[in-house]
Amino acid sequence: METNIQVLFNQNLAREIILDDVKCIERNTLKKLSTGKFLIDISVDLHGYTVDDAYEIFYKTLSLALSKSFKTMLVITGKGDKDQYTIRNQLLHWVNIPQISSNIQYITHANQNDGGEGAFYFLLRRRGNGGSGRS
Repeated sequence: METNIQVLFNQNLAREIILDDVKCIERNTLKKLSTGKFLIDISVDLHGYTVDDAYEIFYKTLSLALSKSFKTMLVITGKGDKDQYTIRNQLLHWVNIPQISSNIQYITHANQNDGGEGAFYFLLRRRGNGGSGRS
């Protein structure tokens, strides 16, 4: 199953990234996530890494979160320069990689206390019976 991630841009950068099935997410869940009142199961701070190293760390953290059936993840990228090759900008490309996007249900910028415009909350897809989809 391929997931198409749509990025909503404003003058600055994406405020939220909406996935095809956002209508399936309860409104209360979205509100709690976007206001930072949701329990974060795992977080990763990518500050100070090269873009390539940050991708590896992001991917390993996402894989760990999925293996533990975590529902939420906080990814701290830092604000960086919006016009440069930064971790924050590249994250928006990484989430469109099919093996990544198929595991993500929703993404939004974090609450100011968790990093604001330099961090993102991820709502991860739940896998039925903990399976990886393989037979």
